[in-house]
Amino acid sequence: MEIKQWRTPLIILAVLLGLYLVGNMGQSRHSTNIKQVFAIEREAVGRFVIVEKDIRLEIVRSDSSWAMPIYPGDKLREWRIDNFFKNVLGAKRESLVSENPSKFATYGVDEVTGRQVEVYSLDGDLAGHLIVGSSASNYQNSYIRTMGSDAVYLSTANIYYQLSVDSTFWVQPPPPPPEPEDGAEPVES
Repeated sequence: MEIKQWRTPLIILAVLLGLYLVGNMGQSRHSTNIKQVFAIEREAVGRFVIVEKDIRLEIVRSDSSWAMPIYPGDKLREWRIDNFFKNVLGAKRESLVSENPSKFATYGVDEVTGRQVEVYSLDGDLAGHLIVGSSASNYQNSYIRTMGSDAVYLSTANIYYQLSVDSTFWVQPPPPPPEPEDGAEPVES
């Protein structure tokens, strides 16, 4: 008599467990696979180049600091360099958006409309080449494509605006001139 008493609850439990497992397998197909874009550490980077249209900005490691060869005496904003390595070099990609080369301009990841970043190792070898596009409607993410690949992905954060080719974005502004002590106007030379 005891076996008949437990048969119905065991069948219901088995059916519920089966439904749960089938539901979990169905949900796993819809999860996003997040991957690192660059496979290089900050200490291994010798220089990086940002390209937009025909403007090319190069930032080179000089011992433990960073410099721009076109402005050798100017000090760079260290927090901008830190943000570059944290956000751009640490960029992650999530959803595949397209693999159609005719859509590159739509996503801003072609060589003309996109901002390119080339990262070189200390040996001078190209460690990564990424093209980043901006979305007109989505300010939380950027479109990214690795050079030589047709796959366009959505990044997990917006890195487009951290790839400025404007030197004033990177260079520390000079300190203001000291005020004259006697209250007189400074003499311009």
